[in-house]
Amino acid sequence: MGSLTVPTEPTNAIGASEYCRRRPRFLCLHGFRISAEIMRKQVLGKWLDLVTARLDLFFADAPFPTEGKSEVEGIFDPPYYEWFQFSKSFVFCWESFLLQSGITLCVIL
Repeated sequence: MGSLTVPTEPTNAIGASEYCRRRPRFLCLHGFRISAEIMRKQVLGKWLDLVTARLDLFFADAPFPTEGKSEVEGIFDPPYYEWFQFSKSFVFCWESFLLQSGITLCVIL
């Protein structure tokens, strides 16, 4: 596992080149019913080049193609993706459990 600290100076020739190249790496996860490409356009279009040039940004698509309408249709081209897909059987299972256990309020973060 790598260290989160950045060395103050390189210790050898190989370390020197890595030290000069290394940029903080960020995983960029898009919102509901959009895509990595849409997020890339939004981030790179609004953030200063001075900032984005110093970061290693990785944009990932969610695993599920969108099953419903996206709020960005007509603004951005498809495809659109979701991180979670609604399942009625799953919800009814939870609803039954909550009713049987007497829980009246359930907050899931």
